[in-house]
Formats: sequence, structure tokens, C-alpha cells
Amino acid sequence: LKDLIQYGMYKARFVAGDTIMSDEVGDKGIFFILSGKVSAQIFGQGTPPEENEVHELGPNQIFGDMTVLTGSYLKCIATATVPTKVLVLPGHEVARLLDVNGAVRSQV
Repeated sequence: LKDLIQYGMYKARFVAGDTIMSDEVGDKGIFFILSGKVSAQIFGQGTPPEENEVHELGPNQIFGDMTVLTGSYLKCIATATVPTKVLVLPGHEVARLLDVNGAVRSQV
């Protein structure tokens, strides 16, 4: 498990205004914020744009594509609001982690 996470992850840097994750941009994985700040806007189905949730995230917080974990789709756009460093576990590695380790899958 340790090797899978250690060798499957990579670091990425973003400047303020960069889109880290959306349907069109970025990896469809799990992001661990090392430094900086991220604004994550979550779009509910049928929800007017002004009622969408916006979460401000910082170091030691996690965000990502929930489809990778749960199979349910939830649109999210994550944008760096200041220079930001993240550790990325790509979607294909998350899927592999869930396939390899039943204990992790049972917690999702």
C-alpha cells in the first residue's frame, strides 16, 4: 500500500487563478494541499448558480473527483487563489488502490 501511494503520487504547482481541477482541466484524482489556498465550487444538479457551494481550502486539506471514490458524479471546479502546491494521487492510481486494498474500499 505504501509503495502504491509513494510511487503513484506526484507534486504539482499552480499560480493564483489556475484551474486545478474541472471537467475540462486537470487530473481526475485526489489532491492533498501542501501549501497555498484553493477555492472549490461545487455545482449541485438543478441548483441555480448563485446557490452553488464554495469551499475555501488550505494546507493539509484534501479535495478531488468524487467519481473516482464513489462512482457518483458531482461537478466541481477547483481554482488556486494564491500560489499553491499539491500532492496528486491520479484517478487511475486511486482506482488501483481501491482494487488492491479491500480495507480502503470498505471505508469509501
